Amino acid sequence: MRKILLVTLTVLFLSLVAFASDPDTFVNLTIGEPETLDPLHSYDTASGEVILNLYDNLIQYNGESVTDYLPMISTQVPSVENGLISPEGTVYTFPIREGVKFHTGNVLTPEDVKYSFHRYILGDPSGGPQWMIIEALTGGAHASVESWFEAYSGMPYSEAVDADKNVVSEEARQKLISFYEEVVSPKVKIEGNSVVFTLDAPWGPFMNTIAHFGSWAAITDSKWGIENGAWDGKADGWWKWHDLEPQESPYHNADAGSGPFKLVEWDSAEMKVVLERFDDYWAGPATIKNVVIWGIDEFSTRKAIFEAGDADIAYFGAPYLDQAEALAAEGKAVVTKGYPTASITSLHFNWLVAEGSEYLGSGKLDGNGVPRDFFSDIHVRRGFAYCYDGATFVDEVLNGLGELVP
Repeated sequence: MRKILLVTLTVLFLSLVAFASDPDTFVNLTIGEPETLDPLHSYDTASGEVILNLYDNLIQYNGESVTDYLPMISTQVPSVENGLISPEGTVYTFPIREGVKFHTGNVLTPEDVKYSFHRYILGDPSGGPQWMIIEALTGGAHASVESWFEAYSGMPYSEAVDADKNVVSEEARQKLISFYEEVVSPKVKIEGNSVVFTLDAPWGPFMNTIAHFGSWAAITDSKWGIENGAWDGKADGWWKWHDLEPQESPYHNADAGSGPFKLVEWDSAEMKVVLERFDDYWAGPATIKNVVIWGIDEFSTRKAIFEAGDADIAYFGAPYLDQAEALAAEGKAVVTKGYPTASITSLHFNWLVAEGSEYLGSGKLDGNGVPRDFFSDIHVRRGFAYCYDGATFVDEVLNGLGELVP
């Protein structure tokens, strides 16, 4: 498949807020559903939306600021001034809050913080989010644990571990064990009641990478994970948990967090997640008792549920701005516009359409169809690109909420 980039748009995400019938339940109508509830694999918005309610991170953003932070699992936000960031900017110390309870009933300790990050680094799934943490720790030198291992050992990871996750030799085993003990483990270690991160070089976005809303850096219950088949925390054999599919993780559809809400149900068939207030939350119980995050991709259905008063907030994309404003004019909703974001609108061309496809018609360029390789011709693809009217798309589809790239 080949792509032709046509336009990058700056759009405003819209939401509608109204009063639902049940004051104890907050219903959010959105699009899509989580791919996983495991922070190790969480790289999509829908997963992150659930995880940020189930799990806490070391620190959190201070309101709308993306540069100021507040404590969370850490009792202090590290800085050079308070001595929790080294003068050269490579060592970060996080004092861990005592008495925090997981939803499992276990008490959070510094070991859970260390385990969480070690598991994320070693687990590093292909196409997953953990490159951000690895990149931060290595000063940008590596974006995968496999590259990091090869740089340390001189042996490609694929030559150390076979497709069935078995080591190919005793030499490979010892290199894999040493890599964890000598390279990965010292990067995140426990000192007293604190967890200390040591970076290879100063890394400006490190705090952003691990802050709350970065679901890939949430703190998980290590005891529960090990008991249920996650990485056992040992150096020998860590590769057996590397690059697993989300469904192979016990955290995938379970809850081992310490956040303000706990998981009641994830109904994948209905694309619905139900959460319940965690009364033992360290910062005090949430005001709302129940939360429903419901993915409804079809807009008319989503709008109908909202108009019926069965939801508190609903996603109205830019193409539906006029309908959102109409509801607001009737006093049925309040329209909230989010921050500008960059998205890509593109056309995708299959260079060779599947044989027998219903879209080929006659299979010939005779007015009744097209050849299977029709789009392999660059002039055909350029023709479609030239026919695309980006200005009209912005004006009529996005209601003017976009900009064409010069």
